[in-house]
Amino acid sequence: HGDQERRSRTFCLANTRGKGIFFQHLHIIPDGGISRMGSCHRLFSRGRLLHAACMVFLIGLNTFTIFNNLQKVHRGVHKHHHHHAFFTVLIDYDSEAAEHRLRMLRLIVAGFEALAILGKVFYALYVLAKYKRASAETADSDYVMWHQIFDVCSNHLRTISNFSAMKTLELLNPQILTPALHLAISRMEECTSRARVRVLLGFFLEHIGFGILGFLAFCIKFMNVVIDLHEAHKVPYTMWVTVSDAVRLLGFVNQMYGITPIAKVETRRLFLFIFGGEDSRLSAAELDRQEAFLACVAHRIFTELYRSDPPRQRFFKRLVALIGFTHIDIQWFMLDESAPADSPGVKLN
Repeated sequence: HGDQERRSRTFCLANTRGKGIFFQHLHIIPDGGISRMGSCHRLFSRGRLLHAACMVFLIGLNTFTIFNNLQKVHRGVHKHHHHHAFFTVLIDYDSEAAEHRLRMLRLIVAGFEALAILGKVFYALYVLAKYKRASAETADSDYVMWHQIFDVCSNHLRTISNFSAMKTLELLNPQILTPALHLAISRMEECTSRARVRVLLGFFLEHIGFGILGFLAFCIKFMNVVIDLHEAHKVPYTMWVTVSDAVRLLGFVNQMYGITPIAKVETRRLFLFIFGGEDSRLSAAELDRQEAFLACVAHRIFTELYRSDPPRQRFFKRLVALIGFTHIDIQWFMLDESAPADSPGVKLN
């Protein structure tokens, strides 16, 4: 009842004093709030430490899930001599070659996941080494390095925490497909008509092709879980069986969460609102400003924050700050709700 009264009062104020009361308290800081980051302790807190600890735990869980599965498939642990002793979908389970086909498909998926994780880890180490070698003079003008640092801390580490071959299934998600199509169109502004046709054709082939591969990977990994649980239950029950089942299922669920990363979708939507303008589409120039802004965020955090701390502690705090940096922080820094003194403000609460 109290909510309805407050909303009714706001509605009446809007009709009597003008609709400007809704957003007159909001002011976008021209530099996106980057100038506020140097003196703000928001980016390092117990909550951020807990977030970083959870990230490390999920990275360890997913790495164990991927390489444990690869090891099992490679050693042929699940090898049977009767066709119906193993579980398959989308495969002719009455065929003599069904077991061999299943094992090869599982090996391909497991190998791809392991190579992808290793590639992301080596890339992160490369960016870290590049940062350590950079001098103060060259770092200020090195856009590529700072953008790579932001990408590793805010994207790659999160991806490693729940990556799987199923991830390409997100390319068929309508919530991902539509913004990606708009972004692809914005990048074709200076292309010829023939080049635009090639880009659009490649876009749809990429999304459909990789989306289908993601669906097939989901089917294979689903078979992996069923086979693993079936094998684990062939021994007499102990508490360890329950723990093992929980780890397998938790690893699979964690990878399912990674198919469509919600935080990434929310960040894209916020950037589309901020940089996309009134047409809600990112032009090439607007996309350039967005990516340069992210590089400036990383530069600010890794050059200005926690200067008074010892080197190792300073690097640790900066790393935690950037790992936990989300669209919520961007909105917090970018918006200033303190209305100017001469503004005819209306207090709504």
